[in-house]
Amino acid sequence: MTTSRALLVSTLALLGACGGDEDDGGSSSGTLTPGEAEVVCEDGCTYAVECGWESSQAECEAECEGWADDFRGDLIDYVVECQAELECSDNPIICWEQAEDDLPQTSAQESFEQACEDRTTDCVGEGGEGCDADLYWAASDEVMRDLEACLEEPCTEIRACMLDVWDLL
Repeated sequence: MTTSRALLVSTLALLGACGGDEDDGGSSSGTLTPGEAEVVCEDGCTYAVECGWESSQAECEAECEGWADDFRGDLIDYVVECQAELECSDNPIICWEQAEDDLPQTSAQESFEQACEDRTTDCVGEGGEGCDADLYWAASDEVMRDLEACLEEPCTEIRACMLDVWDLL
């Protein structure tokens, strides 16, 4: 892969359809449907290849479609709108940074963040790393619930479980 996954996702979202209901501005917990992911990945990868961020259209599309449903629908909506204003010479990561600052947390994120803080406190001195809720802000609510389930693991296993769930890092 020629770019970080965050950069790839940013560029893939540029031209495609977005998850969620257009009437409500997108769902913060919704994700792209398989059909929407196919369109987003095809169009986004075309753009990424044209901009020189990716070298293989087919590889880009295959990877994108494999994990497109891990992200918040409203995040994709936000990034699409932001990147519509960018040129190839602009860094699309800025759209992700703005989204992180501007989008409200979902209830699943709030629950995970509190549980993460509590568990990290419990794990101090037990040889575990606990967790860092800030790493997972872009995850869909389904992924957030899976991450929260990892907090039931022994302290030394939490991070490995979370990396298995959120394999984009």
